Amino acid sequence: MVKKTTKPSVVLAFPGTGKSTAAKQLPGVIDLDFGFFRSAFKVRKEDEATLLEPYSKMVLQFVNSGFTVLINEPKVVPYLLQKHINVQVVVPEQDTIGEVASRVKARGGVGDRAFAAAMLKSGLSWVADWLKTAISHNLSFIELRTGQFLLDVLKEMLK
Repeated sequence: MVKKTTKPSVVLAFPGTGKSTAAKQLPGVIDLDFGFFRSAFKVRKEDEATLLEPYSKMVLQFVNSGFTVLINEPKVVPYLLQKHINVQVVVPEQDTIGEVASRVKARGGVGDRAFAAAMLKSGLSWVADWLKTAISHNLSFIELRTGQFLLDVLKEMLK
């Protein structure tokens, strides 16, 4: 399902949809993964709320420099909207969670196997939560179909 949107400044994209690949292939697009941000500051997951404001400010700096920023942390959306940033949400269709979890597992990084297992267990509720974020803030959203990646839709959105 696609809700009509203008060119986004920020794309909140679900894990495993291809943020890193899209950022590598599209000029002017950057992937600011919150998990990497948290690791860089050596902050435990339990204390990650302390990073939401500095992370949001970094996203804003890249947007103000003309980048389209790919993020994976819904908790920063209210801050970005207060700054009048156009946010687009991208999630997998609910029946593609297994496919997305397989992509995550195939990355082979530390923790990817456990994250993929968690996604299979809780992914449907995660997708529902992300869609609630979109709907509650009246944001445009796209649901990726089987075999579809973020890169596929970004090419169209950023024309």
